[in-house]
Amino acid sequence: MSDWKKHFNKYASIIDDRFDDLVIDFRRRLGSFRPLQIVPYRSYGTARHVYVKGRVLEDKKIAAATDKDTVLNNILNMYKRFESNEVPGAVLKANVEGELLEVTTDNEGLAMSRTTFLNNARTRLPFAGVAEFYSSLQLGRNGKRNNPFFYVSSSPWNLYDLLKDFLDLNKIPAGPLLLRDFGLSGESVAGGGHMGHKFKEIKQIFDAYPHLNFVLVGDSGQEDPVIYQEVVKQFPNRVLAIYIRDVQLADREKIAVDISRSLAEHKVEMVVVDNTVEAAEHAAKAGLIYTEAIPAIEEEKKEDKGQKPGKEDATVA
Repeated sequence: MSDWKKHFNKYASIIDDRFDDLVIDFRRRLGSFRPLQIVPYRSYGTARHVYVKGRVLEDKKIAAATDKDTVLNNILNMYKRFESNEVPGAVLKANVEGELLEVTTDNEGLAMSRTTFLNNARTRLPFAGVAEFYSSLQLGRNGKRNNPFFYVSSSPWNLYDLLKDFLDLNKIPAGPLLLRDFGLSGESVAGGGHMGHKFKEIKQIFDAYPHLNFVLVGDSGQEDPVIYQEVVKQFPNRVLAIYIRDVQLADREKIAVDISRSLAEHKVEMVVVDNTVEAAEHAAKAGLIYTEAIPAIEEEKKEDKGQKPGKEDATVA
């Protein structure tokens, strides 16, 4: 990042924080806060460490999504999510296994794509076949369905409820959602925070569970291949396989393919795939899932793409 961008981001962030402080102080003096809402997030922990995440917001009464919601309903609910008023300085107490913990909220808070605003958890479509594929990875080869899932995303915390509902409605394995603060910080303004946020969260997960090995799943559209390459370097012998969905951008695909070749010396396969069936076939050969799971993944892929079961699929996911 150039020096002028760093300085701009720094002062923009300071001005933004100062303005927020003035608005909050003014509203406190007027007593104009709406009823408050404590929003806990799915997180994770071990016998020694627990990561607790959440926010304190003014309750905006966001309606639960239905499959009959109009575009206007979706836009209104999304506006409420991003227009959420965070409440800094709120003191919270959490009881974890009989131990009382006290934390104070900080200042954090925005713009997403057209797709985000026009859809809800019920009208979004998952990557075709992903629910069956993830369920197969969760089951593993021991048949106990005890492989944990962690979802690390650069989406802002404002979208937490939508993403959680999306996972639940599509029967995608539950797991902690590790999203990103989205305000006028140096990372978010410059758009270069994806790698920093995602690598930090992945590193924290790897450190928390030193005896677990991992399968990494991402796409070629952002920096996932670069991030996963660094994860492999810093955590040797911890990554079993990497699956990268090709988003059909030639330059991004080339980066992913080049990185996959460089990972050969670490004995880790990064497989660039067009669809979940290709990923599942590799996972079966690698001993990560049962081969018998592949037909169900293929059928779900066709159904997600609006095809009748049994019909040949010649389209790229």
